[in-house]
Amino acid sequence: MSAPRLGAVAYLNMLPHFFDDAEIELYATPTALNQALARGEIDAGCSSLVAGLDLRLRPLKPLLGVAAAQRVRSVFVEPVFVEMADKTRWQELLHHVSAMSDIPTGELIHPEVAGENLVTVHTSGASAQSLWLLESMLCSAGMRSQVRSIDFAAELEPTKALRDQFRSYNVENEGLHCLLVIGDRALKRNALHDLSEVDLRVDVAQLWRSFSGLPCVFALWFGHSRLSEGALEEIQGRVAERLERWRAASPQQRWSAVVDFLDCSGQSDLVAVLGKAAILDYLGTLQYDLGSMGYAQSLQIMQHLHEVTRLPQAPPSSVQHEAERVAL
Repeated sequence: MSAPRLGAVAYLNMLPHFFDDAEIELYATPTALNQALARGEIDAGCSSLVAGLDLRLRPLKPLLGVAAAQRVRSVFVEPVFVEMADKTRWQELLHHVSAMSDIPTGELIHPEVAGENLVTVHTSGASAQSLWLLESMLCSAGMRSQVRSIDFAAELEPTKALRDQFRSYNVENEGLHCLLVIGDRALKRNALHDLSEVDLRVDVAQLWRSFSGLPCVFALWFGHSRLSEGALEEIQGRVAERLERWRAASPQQRWSAVVDFLDCSGQSDLVAVLGKAAILDYLGTLQYDLGSMGYAQSLQIMQHLHEVTRLPQAPPSSVQHEAERVAL
């Protein structure tokens, strides 16, 4: 029997999962990885929770993935204030999202009675998980959302250029506008445009913490349902071994792995933009072993939101299909 085929996203935050393992297939975006899983091109992957549930994949146990207890820095929402009143409206929106932490899980979301207030989310479409999380939180806070595709450079000034571009959209509809930026592009944009320049930029992990009171899970290792229990255990052991090697590596070994990865992926400019200390600190803030109670509770809330937002009455921007509970 051939060895299981594994996949991960070629993002810096995934490096510990494929550290010292040249056989793991790397994909440019989470969406590309999810598509490979859906087509059966790989047997298991560190994928988004929403994709794993959509495809009815089986989570590896003990749970492994990528999560952040507080700020993640590589996924954020950046408001673009087109009108004078938008800043106040954005502050009110953040307050409504934070207030949801006191609401029982079963009452968190009511997509069939979406509010009148509209938020247009501009994104490259590279991450279904981050987009789905954001839309679920907006919907729970009584907001409607729509999604527009955008391809922008990390260096683009986050002020006049974006305001001019988005102002034209308000000819057809009023509402707030924001960017959803993920991955290494987000790290670079955060470094190039400090929070003092971009008022009220929100880290998605911090937004989820305000929303749920819990850490945010961005990805989990899933295996196909066709795999035997023994195969799933073998894959889990292989991934756990890679993570243990990363933890045991010296700072110099980790940095060498970072530099090699960035060179191979054509992102060596991240070293100049962020610097060694900031990159290693970023990797050190992420969590990869997700067996603790806080992560389990967070996943349960996400699973509830998935069951509601993926039903036929969900907003048009959501993928619609019959949800099926997966034991996490």
